[in-house]
Amino acid sequence: KDVEDFIAEVKELSKRMSHPAGLIIIDTLKKAAPGIDEISGKDNAVVLENVWRIEEETGCHVCLVHHTNADGKKLRGHTSLRDDVDQVILIEHDKETGIRDAVLDKI
Repeated sequence: KDVEDFIAEVKELSKRMSHPAGLIIIDTLKKAAPGIDEISGKDNAVVLENVWRIEEETGCHVCLVHHTNADGKKLRGHTSLRDDVDQVILIEHDKETGIRDAVLDKI
């Protein structure tokens, strides 16, 4: 029901704007899907199915903000999350210089 309500709200807002919405940013995936088991492929499949539904029904690209594991080497949670998205952009932070780089990790 939350997904249905969200889609309806995006469509309504798009009608009222001078240009229809084109991008939805979900920050963060964990906050948008409370109670899921990040390690469960089944739980992640439900979340990603909802994301694709949002994209399909609103015509918007959906960008999911997610975090890496403790050592920063890979995305947290089940491997299907990385496998089932189109792109992965990692934000790397050099603590000495303070510079952040966006690295295209998957396309």
